[in-house]
Amino acid sequence: MRELYVMALYATRPLGGEGADDHEVALRVALAVAGGPEEARARGMALLIEACPRAESWTNHHVSASPVGREQLRALFDALSGDSTEEGGADFPELIM
Repeated sequence: MRELYVMALYATRPLGGEGADDHEVALRVALAVAGGPEEARARGMALLIEACPRAESWTNHHVSASPVGREQLRALFDALSGDSTEEGGADFPELIM
């Protein structure tokens, strides 16, 4: 069965070249439909390596993947449909990874 996964993609590289104490951090969020968390992480890693290539000194590539359940999707779609009871906008559900 295939599921929707939300992923946090993380990589760093030294500022000022190799051996520097300060690092630049790249943090991205991606979605993937996959047959399991391993497949989702592999897809996320491919995206991350493309966005932050090792040839440009990016290191510490890490992907965290969490499935998004049907109830979470329903709550999100309900919030997006404009059925909010709040005047200022929808009360969006949160995903915790």
